[in-house]
Amino acid sequence: MKMTKIYIIYALATLILFADFVVAFPPIPEAYAGKAYMNGEIAPINTSITLKSASGYGFKTTVVTNSGDYSMDVILDDTDTSAVEGAREGEALTWYLDGKEVTSCNRISPCRDTAKSGEVNPNFDIAVGNIPVTTTVKGIQSTEEKKTSVSQKTETKGFSWLLILVLLIILMIIIIIVAVVAFLLLRGKGKKSALGRK
Repeated sequence: MKMTKIYIIYALATLILFADFVVAFPPIPEAYAGKAYMNGEIAPINTSITLKSASGYGFKTTVVTNSGDYSMDVILDDTDTSAVEGAREGEALTWYLDGKEVTSCNRISPCRDTAKSGEVNPNFDIAVGNIPVTTTVKGIQSTEEKKTSVSQKTETKGFSWLLILVLLIILMIIIIIVAVVAFLLLRGKGKKSALGRK
């Protein structure tokens, strides 16, 4: 009986420590990727891209290909700490290309976006000026600049596989802890019944 109590206390202490670990898990960054445009043209390689949160926290990257591609992760603030590590959840984000404020994103003018933990934005095109629209007519490709409005908004909602992976790992750890506690309790009862038969 004494050993069973020790195992139960040990299992409870482990669960309490593990629960504290789960609460302290930081938010998952928000991911952006897309193309950058300046005045209707693809932004050149090494064009500076800056993103600032309403509280002033900034992130930087550059255009990395001749076709204007960029990618950026936005770190979000962990509210369980006193330090500010990044943008706050739901906070407004402002984009800049070479120091000029982005005027449209995903063909929406003005560009409005907010920080969301774990969101993935795979086709988030940004522009100073307008984003050119490419059309194909009978096999001939032409590019024309077209101003778009909020009514033409197309949102791309991503899904964070990282979040699912983290939740599955947490679930597996909980199942393992429960199985170990059950094994130890059953093992203690088995020893007790073996002692009673002697």
